[in-house]
Amino acid sequence: MSRLNSGLCLCLLLSSCWCAAQRYEVTDLGSCPGGGMSQSYAINNHNQVSGYCTTPDGNKHAFRWSDGAMQDLGTLAGGTFSIAYGINEAGQVVGVSDVGAGDWHAFLWSDDGMRDLGSFAGGHYSEAYDINNGGKIVGDAYSVTVGRRPFLYFHNSMWDLGTLPNGHGGQAFSINDAGLVVGYTITQTNDMHAFLRSKDVMRDLGTLPQGKWSQACAVSNSGHVVGVADVGENRFHAFMWTKGVMHDLGALPGGKTSWAFGVNSAGKAVGQADNVAVLFSEGKVRDLNTLIPSEPGWTLFEARAINASGLITGTGLILATGTVHAYLLRPIGPAGSRPH
Repeated sequence: MSRLNSGLCLCLLLSSCWCAAQRYEVTDLGSCPGGGMSQSYAINNHNQVSGYCTTPDGNKHAFRWSDGAMQDLGTLAGGTFSIAYGINEAGQVVGVSDVGAGDWHAFLWSDDGMRDLGSFAGGHYSEAYDINNGGKIVGDAYSVTVGRRPFLYFHNSMWDLGTLPNGHGGQAFSINDAGLVVGYTITQTNDMHAFLRSKDVMRDLGTLPQGKWSQACAVSNSGHVVGVADVGENRFHAFMWTKGVMHDLGALPGGKTSWAFGVNSAGKAVGQADNVAVLFSEGKVRDLNTLIPSEPGWTLFEARAINASGLITGTGLILATGTVHAYLLRPIGPAGSRPH
């Protein structure tokens, strides 16, 4: 989830153009004690962030960042690594951890610790990507009988969400508080198609014109669905699906690719375009690197999520140290008059 207010340009006389675009201050979320890099994936409306950081021995560990501190969430029993993907308003975190013997399991972390969510019967793999405020969790798991399938976890049980008609395989990436689930499944023609699942019915969201595949990454509480879709000629663009229509969100000027990872209920989306973090707002694609102070220097690679207050989280490079860290962007209002 992520948002940003639109910029207004006022051109004065013949040569001066001034923009009152939304600006952001950058907070470095740091890393595990003694560790190196960090990467974030989600933010809730209490400005808590989930992701992973590297430990001194080089392993990845899930974290929850809250009130200026990064908490290492550890791993499941027998594991050496973990990654946190989703977080809800209660601060519960979901993700994946290894459990030894080459097996990966989805987990739910609460203040009382990390719980193994298991997998489908006979399976050795599962990952959880999102959790809503009702405690419902979505992800994907592997079964020896049906392969990789999207799941819903609720009331201590993992349910196979199935696929589109005659399809096979897939993943569920996001669930909103109304229980709408989005992700993708593989169609009978072996193309990837985004889906929206509501009340036990899975709907094919289709593709953009000239495209063959699509993938839904997030759904807001107001029903906006964002993701990525093929647009032909080895290019792909971020999309937003609303009221039955998939809209191409475009790319940066002169760019070829874009991807939307998060969206909030106001319809502001964030993601990546040609390897820089971007905001999709008011029909425009904005490079977030142009909306932050030049000092201290950052290069923002991607924006993963945006909350209702417009705070954005993602990953970038700190130029002074060459370190890759998770960041938090906090709106600081229009910059007043900024020459372009």
